[in-house]
Amino acid sequence: MNMMRDKARLFRVLTFSGPGLLAVAHIVAVVAVLSFGRRAGAYPLHPVGVVLYGAAAFLAAVGLFLQSRQLGASHFAPLLWLSLPTLVSFLFWIGLGGPFAPYDPHDSDLMWFSYLTFAFLFSLIAVAYRSFAYLIAMCMMQVALYSCTSTLPAYVRYYPAVGVLGEHPEILTAFVVVYFVGALLLLLRKRIAGGAVPGLWLAAVLSSGVGGAFLYRMLIWLPVNGAYLGWVSANTYVPDLAWNWTRTLAELAAAATVAVAVLSGIWLLLWQAKSRLFAQGMQIRCAELGTDVR
Repeated sequence: MNMMRDKARLFRVLTFSGPGLLAVAHIVAVVAVLSFGRRAGAYPLHPVGVVLYGAAAFLAAVGLFLQSRQLGASHFAPLLWLSLPTLVSFLFWIGLGGPFAPYDPHDSDLMWFSYLTFAFLFSLIAVAYRSFAYLIAMCMMQVALYSCTSTLPAYVRYYPAVGVLGEHPEILTAFVVVYFVGALLLLLRKRIAGGAVPGLWLAAVLSSGVGGAFLYRMLIWLPVNGAYLGWVSANTYVPDLAWNWTRTLAELAAAATVAVAVLSGIWLLLWQAKSRLFAQGMQIRCAELGTDVR
């Protein structure tokens, strides 16, 4: 009995290891950005973005810790908390701006890639776990983020040249279509794959792997100490001592998240396969014994 309890505890720890490490990477990144701002006098994120990113990172860390201690029968809440650190990675990119941001962080190509990547990820998780609530929640979050950071500012600044859908209505349309296709697949899923759903470990591996890789790419994209930022102004340089060791630690933590997601996913997949084969073997053995008795 104790062995079964220990295995269940280990399984839970491995499930939450990727998202948990990603949440830690975000906390370290918040410290790095705040430290940068103190030395440089400004941030690589918009001041509002710094506040929202820091608050979301803290919420993700606390929520994951509480969720890891109680897994209910419903998949909606655990899926939401497991995906929140990944959504915070998306929020990091959205917050990029100001005098020390990388060159054109919100160009249309990067917007296409970012919005569609996360829309595909969250739709895939929703279909795998048969959760309309999760699909709708993630779609509404992405629409809200797009509206607050792209549609409304552009509409106010360029009205009436820009319509209510912002400068890139095709991007909004595209990722909403992805969620719509996900909803259609959800309706067909039971006929195609039955009612079974995978363990939460799959959602944890997918979300933390993508979120960790995205955060790592954004972190290494930030201008380094002493970099010349000619796209801001002719005399803009990153101060020589603006970044300290916390940026390197945040990059390492983001990269480690991807490694942990892959390794824990392989281990958990093999564990489940082994358990399934063992259960099938036991069923066959019991059937043989039952035949012998008769």
